[in-house]
Amino acid sequence: MLTNRAPASQARVEYACQRVSTQSRVFPSPSASSRPIKGLAITCFKRHGLQHPVVRPKAPGTSLPRLEAQAGEVVTSEVRVRRASMKDIPSVAKICADAFTEAAIQKYPPALTEDAQSREFLEVKLGEGTIREVTNGLTKSLTKKAEAAAEARRIVPEQLKVLRAAAAQRELTLMRSEGVDPENLLNAEDVQTVKAKLQEVMDEAAKELDTSSTHRRRQFQCLVAQDSATGTLMGTATLSLSVPDAALPAPFPTTQAMKAYVSNMAVAPQYRRRGVARALLAECERTAARWRFPEVWLHVDVGNDVAEALYRSEGYTLFREDPLWFGFPRRKVLQKALARKRQ
Repeated sequence: MLTNRAPASQARVEYACQRVSTQSRVFPSPSASSRPIKGLAITCFKRHGLQHPVVRPKAPGTSLPRLEAQAGEVVTSEVRVRRASMKDIPSVAKICADAFTEAAIQKYPPALTEDAQSREFLEVKLGEGTIREVTNGLTKSLTKKAEAAAEARRIVPEQLKVLRAAAAQRELTLMRSEGVDPENLLNAEDVQTVKAKLQEVMDEAAKELDTSSTHRRRQFQCLVAQDSATGTLMGTATLSLSVPDAALPAPFPTTQAMKAYVSNMAVAPQYRRRGVARALLAECERTAARWRFPEVWLHVDVGNDVAEALYRSEGYTLFREDPLWFGFPRRKVLQKALARKRQ
């Protein structure tokens, strides 16, 4: 009889410990009250001669998988955001096509979208157009950025030498016009004054380099969010220079200054509501701060309440609502002031 009862007892222990192990996966940081239960489960395994599936502590930079409501849908708790390369273009285009096609379909009349064949035709055509547009645009922008980077490595050092020499010559000329002989500086205070003036001139020269066409071509960045465990691309966003507050849309000319602008924010459907968009947005803001822009700007379609709620929760405020131009969708312009680092 003992041999007949042993399998049932073993099955009960396995079931109980499996529940504890599953709970530890759903909640990677168990509370203090749940730790004795986990220890009791290990004791039960040892008592019945079973091998306990030990949950090892995660190493830095890794994450444990979370169990999702839908079968076969596993998303890690960590998202890695990096710059996209040429080899990422097909995946980025596919993510944008899925996201933008879904949004565009909702704007069509129900008579076209309720019919299965009509809806499939629209999805195929819109998806193909988006993939073609994103692929061509991203390839062109990344190519121009690489060319500008190579040009900057060759030209910028030479320009700095010329600017530094010109700044020094202008300062010496100014000192002589004020009756000061640069060769007879008597104290350290005079030397520090000259150095401070030269630094001001060099700072202005650096700003001129920042606004050059070569530098602007480098200020383009396509970001991708990657599953840190599987390497799957989860979403994408683009940071570039634009004039979202212009009176007229492009290609009309404007006198407004260029601004850091976020566009093509898209997340794959199976990875939404996992913090992917927030991670991409945060990296865009950090990059804009490195580019020394005080604000980040973006557009959101009127009626896209989910996206607008996300942006507002991240500190973006309404600048204006674009007028209804023929051929352009109704959109809102949002902006966010970036926090300045303390010197």
